[in-house]
Amino acid sequence: MSNDIIVSVICIVYNHEKYLEQCLNGLVNQKTSFRYEVIVHDDASTDKSPEIIKDYQKKYPEIIIPILQKENQYSKESTAINKITFSKAKGQFIAFCEGDDYWIDNEKLQKQYDAISKHSDCKMCVHRVMDVNESGVQINTFHPRDDLASGVIESNRFIDIVCSSYAFQTTSYFVEADLLKSLINESPLFYVNAPVHDQVYLLYFGYKGNVIYLNETMSCYRNDCSGSFSKKLLSSSIERQNAFYRKMIGMYLEYNKYTDNLFQSSCEKQIVKYRYYIALNNRQYSELVKKDYREYLKKESLKSRLYIYCKGYFQKRG
Repeated sequence: MSNDIIVSVICIVYNHEKYLEQCLNGLVNQKTSFRYEVIVHDDASTDKSPEIIKDYQKKYPEIIIPILQKENQYSKESTAINKITFSKAKGQFIAFCEGDDYWIDNEKLQKQYDAISKHSDCKMCVHRVMDVNESGVQINTFHPRDDLASGVIESNRFIDIVCSSYAFQTTSYFVEADLLKSLINESPLFYVNAPVHDQVYLLYFGYKGNVIYLNETMSCYRNDCSGSFSKKLLSSSIERQNAFYRKMIGMYLEYNKYTDNLFQSSCEKQIVKYRYYIALNNRQYSELVKKDYREYLKKESLKSRLYIYCKGYFQKRG
C-alpha cells in the first residue's frame, strides 16, 4: 500500500455527542486498498464531542486528524470551516460525513474510488442514502426517492434532478479534491453567498462534468435530529425562514450567471419554489394562486388548497 493519502474524509462536528461514536466508527472501519484520513473539525462544541474526538485520535492516530476550535468559526463566516478543513486535506479525493450522520458500508470509500477511477468524465460520485430518525431507526425514505440505476448521469440531467428534489445527500459525496479546492479559491458569488453548501457542491460538480451514481445504500442521514439545520430552520421565525429563502434565490440567480444560463430552466424551478415559500409565509394568497405556483400548490393538502383559493379570491377583491 502506498504511503500517499488517496481520500480525505471531512467530518464536521458541533454538539454531536449523542451520535459521534456511531459516526466515527463508520469512518475508521473502512476497508480500502489505499490510505485515507479523517479530518474531524469540532466547531467549539459545548458538549463532550471534543473529548470523544480526542479518544478516537489516540486509538486511530494514522487516520483521525482532529481540529478542535475554541471559538465557533461558522458564526464568523459561513465558508470558514470549508477553508480550514479543505486546506488540511491531503487526498486526491474528498468525502463527507457530518457528526450526526453515519456510514453503514465498510467498503464505501473503495467502491466510490473504483467507480470514479473508471470514468474520467466524472468529477463526483454519489450513492443512495437512507433516512433515519434521531434514534437511528429507518423511516422508509431514501435519497434519491426515485430508483435510479447505477451508472453515469450526464450533466444536464443531473442538474435537473438536483433542482427538482433533495436527491443526493451529503454523506454520499465523493469528489475530486483539486476541483473542490478551486471552488474555494475562486469563491464565485453563488458559493460565497449560499446559506448552505451541500446544494452548491452538487451544482458545481454537475457543471464541471458528469456524475457517477451507485444504487447502493451506504450511509444514513439523521433527518429529524434536534440540532439539524432543517429542523432549526422550520422552528425559526418567519423572518429568518424568508431570509434563508431569499439567499437561496440569490444563489440560483448567481449560479445561472456563472454557468452562462446553461441550466436556466432548472434554476428557475428552484427560484419559483422559494418565492412560493416566501409568499406562503407572508400569507400572500392572491400571489399563491397564480399559474407560476400551481406545481407547488398541488402539493398542499386539499383543505389547505381550498383555504388558499378562498383567501386569494377575497384578497384580489379587496
